[in-house]
Amino acid sequence: MEETRHPSVPAADVSGSPGPATQPDRRCEVCDAKLSAYNPGPNCWQHTMGWPWRGPSAKPRY
Repeated sequence: MEETRHPSVPAADVSGSPGPATQPDRRCEVCDAKLSAYNPGPNCWQHTMGWPWRGPSAKPRY
C-alpha cells in the first residue's frame, strides 16, 4: 500500500531539531528587561547588586 499525502497536511518534522523555544522570555522583575541565558538570577545585571561592583579590594571612602 502506498501512502498518499495531501497538500493541506504538512509533513512531520523528522530532522530532530528542537525548533523555536516554547518558553516565554525571562524578564527582570524590576525593569522588565529581557534576561539573557547567561543570567541565572531573576533580575537584570543592573538590579542584581545594590551598588556598582568595584572589586574585592575596594575600600570605603571616608
